[in-house]
Amino acid sequence: MQTLSPTDKDYWKQIVASSNRLGLRLLPHLQGPNSNGNVVISPTSIFVILSMLYNGACGNTYVELNQALNLPTDKELNPWMRQLINFINGHNQPDLDIQLVSALWFGAGEALHFDFANAMTEIYSASLYSIDFTQPDAIARINAWAGNATRGNITELLDSLDSGTRFILTNAIYFLGKWVAPFQASASRATDFFIAGGGSKKVVSMSQTGPFSYYDDSECQSIILPYAHGNYVMHIAIPRKVQSPNVLLPRLEELLAKTNSPSPSWVELTMPKFEMTFATQLQQILGLIGIRDLCDRQRCDLGRIGSDLVVSKVIHKAIIKVDELGTEAAGASAAMMMPAGGLGAPQTMTMTIDHPFVYSICDKMTGQILFAGIYNGPL
Repeated sequence: MQTLSPTDKDYWKQIVASSNRLGLRLLPHLQGPNSNGNVVISPTSIFVILSMLYNGACGNTYVELNQALNLPTDKELNPWMRQLINFINGHNQPDLDIQLVSALWFGAGEALHFDFANAMTEIYSASLYSIDFTQPDAIARINAWAGNATRGNITELLDSLDSGTRFILTNAIYFLGKWVAPFQASASRATDFFIAGGGSKKVVSMSQTGPFSYYDDSECQSIILPYAHGNYVMHIAIPRKVQSPNVLLPRLEELLAKTNSPSPSWVELTMPKFEMTFATQLQQILGLIGIRDLCDRQRCDLGRIGSDLVVSKVIHKAIIKVDELGTEAAGASAAMMMPAGGLGAPQTMTMTIDHPFVYSICDKMTGQILFAGIYNGPL
C-alpha cells in the first residue's frame, strides 16, 4: 500500500498523478465501439468522488480503490485533498471562474457514521442534505444543486433514482477561462476537418499567429494555449497522421511537460471551435481498471458509511465550449448507494488542427488535469 508522510514534498505530485492517470485510463473506454466518438470528462471530479467513497470503504473494496487509484491510506490522503480543493477554489479572477463543490445526500432517518460525515464536511467541504428519496421532488432538488454548481450547464445530472436509494454523493466542477490572446472572430472561417478512417466534415476554424509553448516530434504536434492570469492552460496534442488520437493518450502528461517550455515558439495556429456534451455511467468501466467490488452486490463493503450498501450507479456528465474568447467547461458526478440486496522564434511553426486530437485543461504549475477529452470531428 502506497504511503505518504506529512513532510513528503512530493505529496501533491503523487495525488495529481493518480487523478490524471485515472482520467487517461478511462478515456479510451468511453468512445464507443468504433473509438470515434467525442468525449469530455473531468478526471478531477471523478477522482474526488471516488476518494470520497474511499473514506467509506472497508476490506477488499478499500484495497481495490487503493490499488486502482494508487492512493495512500485515506487518513494520509485527506489532508492533501483538502489542500487540493482549496487550491482549485482559490483562483477566481475577473476572467477566470473556477469552483469545485460536493454534497452528501442521505435518506430521511439514515444514521450517518460520524467519521465519514466529518471527512465529507471537513476535508471535502461537502454540504450535507437530508432528503426523502421517495418524494417526487428528490431528483429536482439534486439536479437544481448540480445546475447551480455548474452555472446552469448541467441541469439533469440524474434522470431517475434506484428503488431503495439510501445515500448519494455528488461532485461538480466548473471552469470559465478567457484566452490570454483571444482569436479574432473576423479570422474564423469554414475549413475541412479530416476524419480518421476517411472523409472530411466542415468546421469553423479559428486562426492566429503568435508566441505559444510548442513541441513537435515525428509522431505529433503539441501546443499550450494559456488562459488569463496564467495558472490554467489548454493543452492540445494531435498526431502527425490522420488517425485515432488515442495513440497519444499514454504520452499526454509527457507531452504537456515537454511543451511547457519557458522559450515559446512563433506558431501559425489554426484550430476548430467546438462544443460537446457527454454523459456516461462508469460502473462497468471502473471494473475494467480494477474497481470491481464497489458495484457488486455480494462483495461491496462500505461499512464506514452504513451497513449493507452497494454503489448502484456512478454517473458522470460533462460539457465543453471552445471559441474565440476562451473556454467554458463543467463536469458533475454522482454515486448512488442502495441496499446491497438492491512566444518569438526565428522560425514560424505551423500547426493546423484539422484532424482528431486530444486535449486537456490543466493547472500549469501542478499538472492537475481538470478536464480531458478527445475530439474526432463534428457529429
